[in-house]
Amino acid sequence: MGEGDAKPSVFVAKPPHFFKVILEDSLREGKLMLPQKFVTRYGMDLTNLAHLKVHGEAWEIELTKCDGKVWLQKGWKEFAEHYSVACGHFLVFEYEGNCYFRVLIFDNSATEMDYPLKNNHGERMEESNSVEILDNFSPSRRTRKESPLPCPRSHKMGRTNSTFETGTCSKLKHSI
Repeated sequence: MGEGDAKPSVFVAKPPHFFKVILEDSLREGKLMLPQKFVTRYGMDLTNLAHLKVHGEAWEIELTKCDGKVWLQKGWKEFAEHYSVACGHFLVFEYEGNCYFRVLIFDNSATEMDYPLKNNHGERMEESNSVEILDNFSPSRRTRKESPLPCPRSHKMGRTNSTFETGTCSKLKHSI
């Protein structure tokens, strides 16, 4: 066997991840199909009940299996409604094993969403940014001298002659 015959090393993510971009079909039909490659690799570990954990809050979603395909189905619609999942949102699933997934939800701005909170009764709560003002506070005895600058100033010169144009777009050619 020569040097060229060896298989190249492959990085395998531990734990494995996959992502799904939410399309109209998954919202309308109330189900989300897991990627085929994930099902091929981990399908034997999947039970009929998936556990999705979003920011510490757990959800149980029933899995439907048919012709080698697997969908998050019963409970998916409620999950999507609770987290205001919409068309174009991007969900990242981290598989922890035994049908447990951690989920991150990104909105159309490509930023992770602010997740709704639940109170002890399972009701949705809005996060409050209110502040309570206390009348009986005493000022601190110590005072700090104000720093002249919050951080040292950079001595680099800015580029003044740039060929980069702002506000222009170009189409990239895609060859197959």
